Amino acid sequence: MIVGFRCQHKGNVSFGECFSCAKSQRQPCHFSYPILFGMMRNGQEEVEGIRVTSLLNCLRKVVLERKHDFYVSPNELYWSFRGQLAHAIVENAQCDGAVVERRFQREIEGITITGKPDVIYPAQAIIVDYKTTAMVPKLGPYDHHVTQLNIYRWLVQDYFNVNHLEILYMDMKETKKLTATVMPLKQVEEFIIPRAHELHAGLDGGDLPQKAEGAGLWQCWGYCPFSHHADCWGQSGPPERNRRETKGESRKRAIRRTYAKRGNGDKGAHDEKTEVLLQ
Repeated sequence: MIVGFRCQHKGNVSFGECFSCAKSQRQPCHFSYPILFGMMRNGQEEVEGIRVTSLLNCLRKVVLERKHDFYVSPNELYWSFRGQLAHAIVENAQCDGAVVERRFQREIEGITITGKPDVIYPAQAIIVDYKTTAMVPKLGPYDHHVTQLNIYRWLVQDYFNVNHLEILYMDMKETKKLTATVMPLKQVEEFIIPRAHELHAGLDGGDLPQKAEGAGLWQCWGYCPFSHHADCWGQSGPPERNRRETKGESRKRAIRRTYAKRGNGDKGAHDEKTEVLLQ
């Protein structure tokens, strides 16, 4: 479990040490006490069963987080904290009849699954989930978000008849509401069952689940405190990220290559211009 912050100025510190520093108002970082405290509280809720979000996460990471004490950088928790702020607003400003942030449980093959849909509108048979992102999706909702909403629909089946799923994305510029495809309940259970068994076994002291692979590898690139842990990828870390360059990155690389070819003799005359182009 998380036992403290990995401070960029002081190394690993307990929550108490971090909060004392922040309360002094002389902390060297840019995080205030309310933000740091909020980030700590956001990850401390104890629940019975396996969370829906855990099923969608890297299963090995979920087990290692329970198995080992670890420290995490405040920067890594900030996105979650920002989402927490949005959810607090949603929770306190809703229409009559809306079911907001209510925890549900359901068993499947002897394993308890638990989760809290953001908002259920029973009269309209809709579940709405709010997501804060760096940039709202341009095409459609992200696949793992679609799966998450479908698991929520399965989770509340005994209480509410839901036939429509919506995701409302929010970035710093705009909001975007997208419809998530409703999956057959049998297909949802086929996703849940093997992952629930693998995760339950790992949490119960059995073999560690498989490491993330394929499309799930993004979790290993700066989003997991165990990427270089002996129980995961080890010191060598995860496979390198293989992605297409952005237009800006490609332009900068082309500029560097052009001036490199000209050699040191001509480079000095173009240093200032090059710096401007590379900014």
